[in-house]
Amino acid sequence: LRFSSPLLSLISAAGQAADLHHDKATVTKPKGNTAIFSCSGTSTCETYLHLYQKKDGEPYKRILYLTLSGGKPVKEAGYEDFEVEKKQPDTFRWKISKLEEKHSATYICACWVS
Repeated sequence: LRFSSPLLSLISAAGQAADLHHDKATVTKPKGNTAIFSCSGTSTCETYLHLYQKKDGEPYKRILYLTLSGGKPVKEAGYEDFEVEKKQPDTFRWKISKLEEKHSATYICACWVS
C-alpha cells in the first residue's frame, strides 16, 4: 500500500523462488476501506506460503505465513488485521480490512520450492 492522502495503494509482486502470480499490481483505496489481492501458482510450493511487507527505506518483513493446506495463518504481532483464505487449490486471497496509513507498503507472497 502506498499512502496518498486520503487514498492508500496496495502494491504487490510475486515472489521469485516460485512462479507465483498476483491478480493486480496496484490497488488504491480510501482509508477505512478493504483491500483484497490474491496469490496464485502455489502448487509449485512446498509446505508454507509467506506474506512479506516492505516499507520505504526498510527491508522486507515477514508478517504472516500459513500452510498450503489452508490452515490458520501465523501472524506477527501488529498484523492481526490481515486475513487469508484458500480460494482454489493453488490460490490464496489476502484481505486487509479497515485500511490505515500503517498499511501503506509493498507486499509479496513467497514460498520455497523443491
